[in-house]
Amino acid sequence: MLAPLIARTAVFNVNREEATLLTGKHPDAIMEMLAMLGGAERIALITDGKRGALATDGTASWHVASRDVPVS
Repeated sequence: MLAPLIARTAVFNVNREEATLLTGKHPDAIMEMLAMLGGAERIALITDGKRGALATDGTASWHVASRDVPVS
């Protein structure tokens, strides 16, 4: 249902729970979900709360750590 919309995006950004719902994969299979959502013409980005975020362009993958931010 969302595949035509996802195919038209240059950057697709979801969180881990949304990626799980979209791909049907187990939440621990984050790299597999990333590969399914990304591609040669699309960057996929999955945010993962305090664990940071992962991204791929279909060739390389990156991890960015989260930052500690004081909450009042």
